[in-house]
Amino acid sequence: MQEQITLSATDRKHLNHGIEFLCEELADALGKTHDRVRQIIDKATASQPTVA
Repeated sequence: MQEQITLSATDRKHLNHGIEFLCEELADALGKTHDRVRQIIDKATASQPTVA
């Protein structure tokens, strides 16, 4: 996600903190490991929607 947008250091830190919090919450809710949830998020955010 971060590769697509140029962010300030502060914004990058806030984004990382938010993603880590999301990973923790989803890992608990889905019964997945933190690393697996991170992979799912990375895959979802790397996907570029196509315009038909």
